Parts: sequence; structure tokens; C-alpha cells
Amino acid sequence: MPPMKQLRVWHAMIAILATAAYLSEDVEPWHQLLGYGVVAMLAIRLLMALFGAGSLGLQRFYPKFHDLKLRTAATNPAISRLLLLGIALSLLGVTVTGVLMDQGKTLKLLSGQSLSRAANGTSYDAAIYETATSSDSDSHGPRSPRAGDHADDEDEDEEGPLGEVHELFANLLIGLVALHVSYLVLFKWPLARFMLFIRQPGKSS
Repeated sequence: MPPMKQLRVWHAMIAILATAAYLSEDVEPWHQLLGYGVVAMLAIRLLMALFGAGSLGLQRFYPKFHDLKLRTAATNPAISRLLLLGIALSLLGVTVTGVLMDQGKTLKLLSGQSLSRAANGTSYDAAIYETATSSDSDSHGPRSPRAGDHADDEDEDEEGPLGEVHELFANLLIGLVALHVSYLVLFKWPLARFMLFIRQPGKSS
């Protein structure tokens, strides 16, 4: 597959995953699982940059302003690259803070033991809690936590400074994506049409 078509497929997949993760903020564990999907797509993009064609390199995110002129500023590649850089940094910020908040608890939920508990009617939070306390018991002996400890920890993660930073990055990401799409539609329509899989009139493929 040509490099630009590889990039188009990757672009579509991460756009779908990131949008779904944003919209499923209150739907557990899907929000966390979709977030890990975004992490996987970022890792794939890094591999594409390291081992793919030159057009897939990370230089696409580096804006060059030396030839920026007011008369042609709207169509200068530096603008689109600056937006891409902002999107990339926001995406990294939201995924890193999300992983730090989750601390792998959702991945532990994917173990057979936790899934069987969830299938038997155990809630998502209870399944994570039982998995965590089971691990603590195996390594440190039996543990008798106070009632509400787990709920308090979850509230601290979601409402504490890390949760606020996570939400800030998420909202910044959505805003930059909206600007990015608007810019491409207004000033780079052929590229926008290609990335959105919109067939050019008069062409069969």
C-alpha cells in the first residue's frame, strides 16, 4: 500500500477511536479500552515513522516558518503542520494522563477471572476492586479495606488534578481537531477529500 494511503487508513482509525473515547467518557470500561486503543495507534504511527517511507516521518509535525508570508499565509504548510503538532501534543497528553489515572486496572479486568465475575453480574468497579485486592492479598497477605475506600480512590482520580489535566487535554484536542478539519476544508480541499475517502468527481477509484 502506498505511504499516503497507509497514512489515510491510520488517520481514519485513530480519528474513530479518539472520537469514540471522547464520547464514551462516562461509559466504563469502554472509555478506558478505547483509550488503550489510541495508545496502540500512536505506537503504530511511531513505527510507521521509524520504518516506513520518508513521507511518513515525524517531520510532518514540524512547522517551518522561514518562508511564511502574509499574502500566502493561509495556504502555507506551516499552518497545517502547526495544527498537527498541537493535535499530536494534545493526544499524547490525554493518553498519558488517562493511562496514569487507570494504572492498568482496566487491562487487569480483561483477565479471565475478572471477566467471569463481570459476566456473573459483578459491576465494573467491583471487578476492578476485587482484582486489585486479590493481588494485594497474594503479595502482602489478607487485606481488610474500609468500606468506600475504592469509591474514594476513583473519585480522587476523576476529580483530582490529574483528572482535570486529562479533561483539559481532551477539550483542547477536540478544539484543535475542529480547527484542523475546518482549515483543510477551506484551504486544502483536495487533501481533505483524500483523507476523508471522498472520491474525486469523474474518477472511478
